[in-house]
Amino acid sequence: MSRLKVFAIASLAAIAPLGAARAADMPMSLPPLVKAPVFVEQYQSGWYLRADIGYRWNEIDGISSLVGAQPTGTTIDDRFIVGGGGGYKAGWFRMDLTVDWGPRTGIVAATPDYRLKLDTATVLANLYLDLGTWSGFTPYVGGGVGMSWNRTMDYASNALLLPGLDGMKEARWEFAWAAIAGMSYHLSPNLLLDASYRYLNFGDALTPLATNNNQLTIKDLTAQEVRIGLRYNLN
Repeated sequence: MSRLKVFAIASLAAIAPLGAARAADMPMSLPPLVKAPVFVEQYQSGWYLRADIGYRWNEIDGISSLVGAQPTGTTIDDRFIVGGGGGYKAGWFRMDLTVDWGPRTGIVAATPDYRLKLDTATVLANLYLDLGTWSGFTPYVGGGVGMSWNRTMDYASNALLLPGLDGMKEARWEFAWAAIAGMSYHLSPNLLLDASYRYLNFGDALTPLATNNNQLTIKDLTAQEVRIGLRYNLN
């Protein structure tokens, strides 16, 4: 056997115990990788139901009178609202149909002295863009178009000696639209808490024709709403 072969065998014999010792010191498996929180795109789709409550700050552009002096100093009360609906989510987009009820609110004109009550119901087809989900939170923006049913009643005026028109109501359908921004949160895989802001324009309203042939037009009804509700995914 040559000197070179003897030297190689001796070197391997010396290195082998060191390699075995190091192998014994190494863990049998690598620890799991921990990923940092990242943006999650929520592409799930399906049908859902929703229920909402909110508070509406009502505004009107003014009141016009068919005959006599034009009313000034008009005010309208604010009210709680309730609503519900159903829709479909497809990836980042959602579409739903909602119905909301604004309970009876008071409208007053200071000069001349006019008073009346107003009920509203809105039916809107809405489209939303979900902006992704982080740790269960999903911001979104959207808008809606549809119709508003505006009904007046209890039209009266002390200044004009106009008695209240008890039992007389005047209702009409008006074009309505809304702009929406909000945030939802997953309480469970199928149940979401939803909080939103909505600007709503729901058209005009008319009073019944009075005994003096006068009729008021409540012009450009609008509202700013803060809403909270639940959405339930059916699948």
